[in-house]
Amino acid sequence: MDYCRLLNKDGAKYIPIIQKQFEMATLKEYPYYQKNSKGELKQYAICPVCENPITVVGFYNKNDKYKGKPHGRHRRYSLKGIAEYNQEAYDYCPLASRNQAYEKDARRPMTYDKLANEIVSMLISQFDRVVYLLNKQMPFLFGATLLRSMLRTYFDALGHFFMGATLENIPWIFAYMSNNQNLYGQKLYADSALANILRNCPEVTLKQDDESDLVRITASEDMFLNLTFAFVGYRKCVRNHELVELMELCIWNGRQQVYTQEIIFDTQHWFNLVNFGDGKRNQMLLKLAGEFVIA
Repeated sequence: MDYCRLLNKDGAKYIPIIQKQFEMATLKEYPYYQKNSKGELKQYAICPVCENPITVVGFYNKNDKYKGKPHGRHRRYSLKGIAEYNQEAYDYCPLASRNQAYEKDARRPMTYDKLANEIVSMLISQFDRVVYLLNKQMPFLFGATLLRSMLRTYFDALGHFFMGATLENIPWIFAYMSNNQNLYGQKLYADSALANILRNCPEVTLKQDDESDLVRITASEDMFLNLTFAFVGYRKCVRNHELVELMELCIWNGRQQVYTQEIIFDTQHWFNLVNFGDGKRNQMLLKLAGEFVIA
């Protein structure tokens, strides 16, 4: 894992496992720095998903066993001052395996709802930032009507209970669990690769947006348009000794696939936004997400 959580007394912060940031956040003090059973000084923190103890490896001892960048590894026992080990939480932790793909209907038991509640709370309170990240990665922009439909589908599908869902990947799992959606009326950049592809589809007319470099997807006169998209193939894998999460965006014109794009989850950018503070927020998007608050 690339992120960890600190103790409640230290603000329960979520921080990237980067040496200087970890040292500054923990002050290099106990219990984050303590000896193991062999008398070796090790670094510890909390898993951001299952809240079990983890060992942080790769800061000071670069050996063959821990190739690649620093990361966290679960400790399957309680650790003094850090956390009590919870087997059930570990069993359903998506960060416990480095190479894994989940079926879209894979769910955590609804009795195990602590993480699901935290995911919903962060999705709602950070929804404008979720949309900001998706807009930066996707070849089109998400309008309010589309986002409302995606939110409705996400909650109907119990996306917050999906086995792969964590606090680290909220923007992308929200998109992944929204199923098939219609692109009619959405905007995209006029010079984008997707726009060039759609210009070759006779059913599609791209209308210039006033005073911008955006165009809007509409149907050609007297033609039926069924332009849809979905995110498929969510999985975790190791690339160049680093754990990555990814999925594919697929766009269809009727039954014909016309566009595909690999989407790699940028979890560091996500947590940078979350930790930035309130600042300037998009109240319209926050209000939209607030319609779906679970009682």
